[in-house]
Amino acid sequence: MSIQLDKKKSQLFMALGQYKTHSFIFFGIYDDKNKVTHLIAKAGKFFVRTKDDSSCGVLANFLFYRHKSQLEAEKLRSKNENVPCSYHAYDISYTQYVEWIKLIEGLQTASNPFKCYKPICTNEDSVTLKLTSTRIFEHVENRAEINKSVSSLNLYNTCRHTAIRLAEEVLKKGFSSTVSSHFFVTLPCKTMLNKGLPSSEIPFYVLPAPPNACSDLPDNKKKIAEQFYRRMEHLIVLNPNSIETQNKFNLLKIFYKELIGTKREQSLDDLLCCIHDWKETNKECLSTLRKTYFWDSFISRQSASMGLIEKVEQDLRSQLLLLL
Repeated sequence: MSIQLDKKKSQLFMALGQYKTHSFIFFGIYDDKNKVTHLIAKAGKFFVRTKDDSSCGVLANFLFYRHKSQLEAEKLRSKNENVPCSYHAYDISYTQYVEWIKLIEGLQTASNPFKCYKPICTNEDSVTLKLTSTRIFEHVENRAEINKSVSSLNLYNTCRHTAIRLAEEVLKKGFSSTVSSHFFVTLPCKTMLNKGLPSSEIPFYVLPAPPNACSDLPDNKKKIAEQFYRRMEHLIVLNPNSIETQNKFNLLKIFYKELIGTKREQSLDDLLCCIHDWKETNKECLSTLRKTYFWDSFISRQSASMGLIEKVEQDLRSQLLLLL
């Protein structure tokens, strides 16, 4: 089976996943309706058990010493339906996915191959991916920190620690503060896995690249980007299945990506006008209260998103006054 993607138009993601206390990392393609269309890679860290290992010995090594482990293609949950899973996902580029392939090829051995979708044919921006464990890169060597994290398992280097470390290697930036490094803490978003694929009945939220990934973003615009980013992170954990949450998240995400992209060179005056016009155009969506109480029938309450935007406008006005 093969998958066609466009380097510029296809939307790829990388996510941490958690089933019970096991954390793993997975990659896929999603559409504009917040639905995952394909999974293209999955991997998790597992301890390597020998015939001499007892259950007590494995537990003692995990708690007080360390146990030998390795990264393996994630095979669990691929045949079951309605398996609960928490996750945290980021947009990635095609180039970043290729970096992931290099990383796992540097870890695989003859006895532990990694099967995932790899590019077998490229024609300008069009790429054909095929499910295979055959290497496409030669002599890949990972950094010592990666090999160390993957090769041992203990209380201070769990499957969650390694999944985060691998994600940071792909992103080249630190992971979100909303994600705990403790394996027993669930990840922010929830879905159900149907034969390994996130359910199409539940919105799958993918955050854009964080502000710290934009090293050349001016400080004043970086501050605004950070505020929008925190709003998106908090937005998707309240009533995530509602159409109002989906619409508001998509709206904020589009504007955030413009802010760190095409609008990064705008003057503060132009940016203020742009934000105001965008707010007025999308006021109905941005003002929607996604959780209401009985007293909302008697008093008027502002949504958190609208409050944030008006605060950003006020901050920009203050900065412009200082420039006069």
